[in-house]
Amino acid sequence: MKKIKTLLFTIFLLAGSSAIAQTGQLSSKTEQPRKFKHNQQIEEKYDKFDDETTIELTMQLTGTLNKSSEPINMFNTDGLILQVGRSFQGRKESSPASSNDNLIFTETSYLSATYNDSSTLIFLVDGERIIVDKTGFEEAKYVSRPVGKRIFELLGFQINYKTLIKISTAKTVEGRLGKTEFVLTKDQLEAIQDYISRLESYK
Repeated sequence: MKKIKTLLFTIFLLAGSSAIAQTGQLSSKTEQPRKFKHNQQIEEKYDKFDDETTIELTMQLTGTLNKSSEPINMFNTDGLILQVGRSFQGRKESSPASSNDNLIFTETSYLSATYNDSSTLIFLVDGERIIVDKTGFEEAKYVSRPVGKRIFELLGFQINYKTLIKISTAKTVEGRLGKTEFVLTKDQLEAIQDYISRLESYK
């Protein structure tokens, strides 16, 4: 499971902090020939001091607010970012299906907070309605803090591994976080397949 230090790293990274160079504490997995051709960002790293492996997929979502036809960035935000990830002890994840994956949404708004600690997450996966619960997410489920004149928000959920696989292989995936609706593109669905493939490689 992710530790608080991982969550705080995500907060400052996605809130616009400057990039943090890797130190001797972290080492990335050797890059393999790419089977997938998506344009999303996946990071794999190993912390030798904590003996912990982390794999994270980060995606910029495009959607609408309050069922409007206007894109999210028309409502004075930097857009909604979704990070899919998990951490586990050692260099092996013997049974990926036995654990859940974190879904972390972040957004920076220029006017006021868009979400709250009761915001729900619902997916329509090829028309099937799936509600993702906050139960089980071990860190802060909702964070709101000022960043200059803006407001940074983070919402954390956990999703069942089999449900994540179902999402990755679907033809269409729509989502709604609070009042914000979004669609996962084919490129993003392929990226989730890549994330799952990489996770399976740690068996």
